[in-house]
Amino acid sequence: MARELAEFVRHGLMAGHDRGALRTAMIDAGWSDSEVTEALGAWAETPFTPPVPRPGKILSARDMFTYALITVALAISVADIVLIAHRLIDYWLLDGRLRISYPLSSLIIFAPLFVVLQTRETRSRRADPARDRSLARVSTVYLVLFVAAMAQLSQLTVLVEAILASGLSLAVALKAAVVLVMGAAVFMGFLPRNTD
Repeated sequence: MARELAEFVRHGLMAGHDRGALRTAMIDAGWSDSEVTEALGAWAETPFTPPVPRPGKILSARDMFTYALITVALAISVADIVLIAHRLIDYWLLDGRLRISYPLSSLIIFAPLFVVLQTRETRSRRADPARDRSLARVSTVYLVLFVAAMAQLSQLTVLVEAILASGLSLAVALKAAVVLVMGAAVFMGFLPRNTD
């Protein structure tokens, strides 16, 4: 939101103008409806003067570090689970060799890290609802959703390619199912409930 628009709304509310008149004046001056709505929404609707600002988003280095670590731990854990499942499918259906030591080792490190950090962060947000306004949290939630959606779309592409090229084998179908289920689980776990 433009600083000038925020100041205009603040001064207008302090002068006693109603929100409808301020909206009309801003729209007539060329501001878009979304900009006007955001500018008016930045101030609580109370008769109190001066106008009371609504709480805004918060950005801190601590949050950026914590949510980056949570996101990386989640991504590595999900990738390891998918890789283990794919190698188990290969073991059962294709080559009979079980090669899961590296993804299992990685999962043993990163899954508990994710669980501990995510649990700690959830408790922290319950204790201090202001933490829900963290820009780092909101950004990483949408990053995780984007990656989960892209993984599912990519896997659907692999499925279509397999069908068009040579038919869908049981191994390809099972591997696709693993990716789609994991992507859906991540998507459902991170779907925002009240995030802007």
